Amino acid sequence: MRSLCILASALVLAGVIGAAANAAPEDVGPATENLGVVGKVFVTTDPASDMLNKKITDHNNAIEAENQAAQGAYQTQLAQYEAEKKAEADAYTAQLAEHDAKVAADMAAWRARVQACEAGDRTQCAQ
Repeated sequence: MRSLCILASALVLAGVIGAAANAAPEDVGPATENLGVVGKVFVTTDPASDMLNKKITDHNNAIEAENQAAQGAYQTQLAQYEAEKKAEADAYTAQLAEHDAKVAADMAAWRARVQACEAGDRTQCAQ
């Protein structure tokens, strides 16, 4: 009989504790200042949470600033690289044009010598 009383007491206590653990917020009371109710969600302020949120926000803003600075540096380097690449391409194009002009002049001189050779000027033949 004694163990039955202990069991009944344990069940009663479990029911009370379970009821307190599952109680609605208005039954337990908010730990912080209640700002209002939005639907069934209680809006409250908590200085400790606000402080941690501010630290996290400040940290995230610092990371964002670093990322923006790194992005700016990258864009500067990319623009410099593109300018160097364009300068190299322009220099190559100029060298290629100079080479093509020399080839065309050499070809014109060769054709002139061939014509002269065919016309009878043997000094222009097989040079």
